[in-house]
Amino acid sequence: MEAIASRYQVLLIDPTGNGRSEEAEGALRQRLEELGVSVEEAVVFFRDQEGLKRHQGAPTAGVYFGVNPPAPTWVQHVLDDLVGSGVPILPVVEDIANFSQQIPEILHQFNGCALDHGSGNLEAVTTIVLENLDLLRKQRHVFISYRRKDSRGIAIQLYEALDAAGFVVFLDTHSIRGSEPFQEELWHRLSNADIVVVLDSPAFLDSRWTEQELTETNAKSIGIVQVVWPGVETQSRAALAKFEQLTHTDFQHEVCNCNEFDQLTTPAIQRIVKTTEAYRARSVGARHQRLVGEFCSEVRTAGAQALMHWRRYIVVDGLARGRVVAVPAIGVPDANVYHDAETLLGNFDELAGSEILVLYDHVNIRERHLDHLSWLENSPHIKGLWLNQTKTRLLGPNDGK
Repeated sequence: MEAIASRYQVLLIDPTGNGRSEEAEGALRQRLEELGVSVEEAVVFFRDQEGLKRHQGAPTAGVYFGVNPPAPTWVQHVLDDLVGSGVPILPVVEDIANFSQQIPEILHQFNGCALDHGSGNLEAVTTIVLENLDLLRKQRHVFISYRRKDSRGIAIQLYEALDAAGFVVFLDTHSIRGSEPFQEELWHRLSNADIVVVLDSPAFLDSRWTEQELTETNAKSIGIVQVVWPGVETQSRAALAKFEQLTHTDFQHEVCNCNEFDQLTTPAIQRIVKTTEAYRARSVGARHQRLVGEFCSEVRTAGAQALMHWRRYIVVDGLARGRVVAVPAIGVPDANVYHDAETLLGNFDELAGSEILVLYDHVNIRERHLDHLSWLENSPHIKGLWLNQTKTRLLGPNDGK
C-alpha cells in the first residue's frame, strides 16, 4: 500500500491478529464520517508492518494493541521507527493491570487505555486517535443543562463522571467563580461546548433559562444527549439529539422521586458518559458544517470562489485582497488555535503568501474574550524572556552596576 502525501494516516498494530485492527478501523470510519471527513479521499489506514511505508510528512496517529509476551520480532522494528519519528501511539490493553507485561518498553512513556470488557467498546480509542490527528479538540467540552429542583443530585453525579472521563465539564453550580457575571459566563461556556447533556426531567422546561439554553444549543447546531426521565414523553429537544431513556431501575433503590436528592446507578451513569463520548464527533461535525456552509454561501454571494479542502480549511479566491485561507474553529478560539492554523498552513507551498483567517461564531462569546482575540490579532511585537536570558537580551554592559 502506498501512502498519498498529506493524507491523514492511521496505523493499527495488532500482533495478536485477532481482528481488533479491523474493529478499530470500522469504528474510526464511522466517527470520521460523522465529522464530515471523506474517508476514501482523506484517510489511509496501515496495518502492522505497513506502517513503515507511511508518508513522513502527513499527520499520523497510531494504536498498538497489547499482546502477551513474546511479541513477534517485527514489532520492535516498527515501534522504533514510529517513536523515533515522533508519531503519537496509543497503547491499548484488555486490562490496565497487565500494561507493563503486554506493552513493549518503548511505549511505556505513553499513557495507555483499557478496552471495555462488557462491550468491546472502542470509543476512547477512536476519540484519542481523532484528537491526535487534530480532527477533534483535545479539550473535550460538555455542558450539563438541568433543573436544580428535580435533578441536581444526578447533575453532580454526571459532572464527576464526565470529569473523570477527561471532559471539561460545565455545571453552573461548580463552574462559575464568585464575582463572575453568571448569565454572560453561562452563554460563553455553552458556545464552547462540543455537546450538551440535557437532563429531561419533568420540570425541565418549567424554567425560561433551560428553554433559552435549548434555543441557543439548536441555533449553534450543538448536539444533545437527551436523558429522559421515566414518565416524560420522549420528544426531541433539538435537531441533533441522541436519546437515553431512563427507567426506574436506573435509579438507586429503583426510586425516582423527581427531586434534587435522586441518584442514578453506576451503570446508568456510565451509559450516559459512553453515549456522550460516542455522539461528540457527530456534534462537532455538524457545527463544522454549519460554520463552513454559512461562510461559503456569503463568499459566493459576493462573487468570489470558496473551495473546501479535505484538510478542513477553506481557500477563497477572486478577492481584491488576494487569496485568503479560512480555518474554521469550533467553539471559543484561543491563541493555540491561531498558532495551529499558521503552523498547519505553513506546510503547504501552494498556500505560501496567503492571508490566514480563523473563522468562528462570535455570538455569546464574552466581550472580554473577544477583546483578547482582537489584541491577539493586532498586538505589537511582544517577545518572551527566559529568566536566564536577562543579561544577554535585556541588560546592557553598564546595567546593574
